[in-house]
Amino acid sequence: MCPIRVLIVDDHLAFARAVALRLQAEPDLEVVGCRRSAAEGEASARSMDPHVVLADLELGTDDGIDMVARLRSGNPRLRVLVLGSEEDAVVACAAIRAGASGFLTKAVPVDELVRAVRGVGRDETWISPRLLTDVLRKLQELPQVSGEQALVEALSRREREVLSLMMAGLDRSEIARRLFLSANTVRTHTRNLMAKLGVHSSVEAVSLALRAGLRPPRPADAQPQ
Repeated sequence: MCPIRVLIVDDHLAFARAVALRLQAEPDLEVVGCRRSAAEGEASARSMDPHVVLADLELGTDDGIDMVARLRSGNPRLRVLVLGSEEDAVVACAAIRAGASGFLTKAVPVDELVRAVRGVGRDETWISPRLLTDVLRKLQELPQVSGEQALVEALSRREREVLSLMMAGLDRSEIARRLFLSANTVRTHTRNLMAKLGVHSSVEAVSLALRAGLRPPRPADAQPQ
């Protein structure tokens, strides 16, 4: 049987290396690398084709929830097990909605972490029993959304920001200045959000966003800086 290939994404290198050593001791697990940022993790997930990404949700200035969504969008077969700093049902629920297959805290015994990585690699869901009831309750409490709302909600935070400024009438160069990004980066975000929304033009993207209830920013907030 081929081992479960695991990529670790955590900006605490000592922790990541300790976990890697423990996982590597298991005959059915193979650690393919440790990365310290969302960008490095996403690039390695594309090039190394792991089965499981073990990801810290607190990666400096990076948004771990958005990273989970991007990882899963790029490879729906990929499984993501996220680690939080504390047992928080709201955060766990957000991670699950973004596509994570499990949520644990960094304080769990290492043997439990090993079992969780193995389970997620076998397409199981892993949530701490102490959190499971609250997470299920919060998922059940979520309002039903239309298909178009679901498409918009599936966008990353940055993609929603770009879409919002598109709705305000800003062109690509103005959006780039407003968000302190390069024009090429805005082009990439625009292409990705249009693909996720299933549209072929900016006009269609804006129209769908309006139908989904997304509102453009106030004129003052949309002015390029």
